[in-house]
Amino acid sequence: MPVLDCRISDGSRLPTQSLDRGAAVALARNNEAREMTFPIVPPLPGDPMMYSQVQLVAMGAPPRPDPVTSPELYNTWLAIVSTPKRRVLSGIAPHVGNSNARADTIWSGTAILPPAGTQFEWVQSQWTVPTIASPQLGYSYTASSSIWAGIDGASVSPASIDVLQAGTWQQVHDEYNPHYGGLAWTAYDYHAWIEWFPAYDSTVPLTIHPGDLIYTEVWIGDVYGNYDVTGSYCWAYIYNVATGLFWENKVSMPSGTTFYGDVAEWIIERPMQCSWFFGTTCGHYPLANFGSATMTAEAAYATNGSFYDFTNAPATTYWMQDSLGVKATATDYLFPLSIQFSWLTY
Repeated sequence: MPVLDCRISDGSRLPTQSLDRGAAVALARNNEAREMTFPIVPPLPGDPMMYSQVQLVAMGAPPRPDPVTSPELYNTWLAIVSTPKRRVLSGIAPHVGNSNARADTIWSGTAILPPAGTQFEWVQSQWTVPTIASPQLGYSYTASSSIWAGIDGASVSPASIDVLQAGTWQQVHDEYNPHYGGLAWTAYDYHAWIEWFPAYDSTVPLTIHPGDLIYTEVWIGDVYGNYDVTGSYCWAYIYNVATGLFWENKVSMPSGTTFYGDVAEWIIERPMQCSWFFGTTCGHYPLANFGSATMTAEAAYATNGSFYDFTNAPATTYWMQDSLGVKATATDYLFPLSIQFSWLTY
């Protein structure tokens, strides 16, 4: 559920306003109170190695890394399944008009290729939701950013044009009104989402706040949650460590889509907005000022049973730039397994 926050530039409240701050705050509080009624998923009992993937999904646990070949990833997973948390049972809400494009003018991050003859089937990462700020363009506008992990679709991939992905959305809207001396109000939207592009993304019903630590896994699978590169479902496990709430479910493969598993990526994106009021028109949002953000624990699991990241697989670095080639973000690698993003301009 998106978290909406409205404020007036001078701290006062507008006498007339279509977005009422009190109602928005009450809605957010009611949603958080509702989430506290969701069932508690206890820590995984017994030997964590004895469960199959289907059993893990049924018990509300994400896919399990190999403790021998990937001890750091396994320890992160073990900490998650050893903590009680609440499972969000609400369904997803498809967006209308939002679509992710795939070009280095809107992507910042890294993409890796699997070894020859193998496919990626599972990707994971975690990040802290950044506090965004308005670029202050001086007129009414919306600025956005999106952080996600996914499989397929990067421009370095040999064939794939689909993308399995899940992440968080950060958006700010400034409304200017000369009757109130300029900036009238600002609204924020933070939410989680899942998507199998070219289908539209869908909002995941998790309350998301800036500063929350989000752990995410995305995989291709069958209807039961088994890894399966011939499967027809994009599965995602999204866990908000700060609130103790998680969501685990799937979306179906879009019609006419082929899964390749030929690239995995970790991205900050400037999303695209499409409108059909006067024919189909699309354009990119200005990039919300996210300051800096770091993704950690990046790894992609291949069909050969091994994990890969930017240290042991062919990697391509993306940084965002506008149509004139002006650099909008910087992407830097930190070790171990961390990518740092820096906002430069909108």
